[in-house]
Amino acid sequence: MKTQRTRAGEMYDVLVVGAGPAGLTVAAGLARHGVSCLVVERGEHPPAGAHCLVVQAASAAALTTVGVDVAAIPSSAPLRRRVFHVSRHTETRPLSAPSLVVGHDGMTQLLSAAALRYGAAVETGADVVGVHQVGGLHGDGHVQVRVHSRDHPTLGDSNGAHSTEPRSGRADIRRARWVVVCTGTDDTLTRAMGLDWMPSHPRPVRWLGVNAVVTGVPGLGPEEEHIFHGPHANLGLLPLPTGGHRLFSVAADQARPPRDAGEFEAFVRRITGLPATLSEVGDLWRTRPGSGRAPAARRGRVLTLGAARRRLPLPVQCLNAAIEEAVHLADELAGVVHGRRPHHALEAHAVRHGRAAERLISEAWRMVDYATTPDPEQWLAKPR
Repeated sequence: MKTQRTRAGEMYDVLVVGAGPAGLTVAAGLARHGVSCLVVERGEHPPAGAHCLVVQAASAAALTTVGVDVAAIPSSAPLRRRVFHVSRHTETRPLSAPSLVVGHDGMTQLLSAAALRYGAAVETGADVVGVHQVGGLHGDGHVQVRVHSRDHPTLGDSNGAHSTEPRSGRADIRRARWVVVCTGTDDTLTRAMGLDWMPSHPRPVRWLGVNAVVTGVPGLGPEEEHIFHGPHANLGLLPLPTGGHRLFSVAADQARPPRDAGEFEAFVRRITGLPATLSEVGDLWRTRPGSGRAPAARRGRVLTLGAARRRLPLPVQCLNAAIEEAVHLADELAGVVHGRRPHHALEAHAVRHGRAAERLISEAWRMVDYATTPDPEQWLAKPR
């Protein structure tokens, strides 16, 4: 791929901050609609991927509308059913539509290729440290974005004042009619703009995840996810396309969740009641799930998207909701850029997805309550 530098003084239609799944999806959608788009990413490469590896059927279908076929990822495999284990009870539930399990970096590579193919530019090694809006929402209004660049070239090329402290490198200005902030859980920029979200009080539970090869657990077949329910915790085993499993858990503090990868094997044995052994164990990630929404999704010509706008408790919700929201925002914003829609259509978009986020948050906390119940038998009474 030929690399070129960002053209000095160019006015882009849209500048996207962050090259994660949400940022690259909205960039691909915008560029496919003929919108000139620049993606600015702090890291030297787009992020490898999210904690979640499952792309649900609705999200995969949404991505096809921006020319992205998730099934084309070499390291991907279908997920067709879930098998639940509670005490001695086992129940298999087919998924209404297959999901896809994707390799850790496959999604980013596919989305990057799509964005570049349609003419977007992706500039890496560039940290956005401030935005200044000029001229309002009409006429020549635009946004000046202050970037500290580490002299990295762009990958491909395309046809109000708020700031954070600069980090390193030289200062440059990028100009765009609109800015979409997709910085995930890093709220430095959104806080400076007064768009940071107010989280709910975290619950005394942990999300845990690690990749490993699992033996001693019978019946682990391909295309199926196994979920074991124990007192105060559950344990999921998701088959990886490259071999092994992603082990994940939501565990109340009473379940004594493991503090490092070395303790995970004993935790697996405790929840499953089986003589499981783990090998080729990767790094453990631990976090406390939280939820919340920003009081506003927009300041003038600056919009937020994905986890920069709202936090969902479940990793699978974060990825899939961000993808679907990004596809819809690309359609709405392209209409505004091309003069086919009024700018207040963006407010309606934010309201719709805000309501959807509230529903997802409520559903997620119900799932957390079921997963961490002290009596796993209560799961059997859960509505199907």
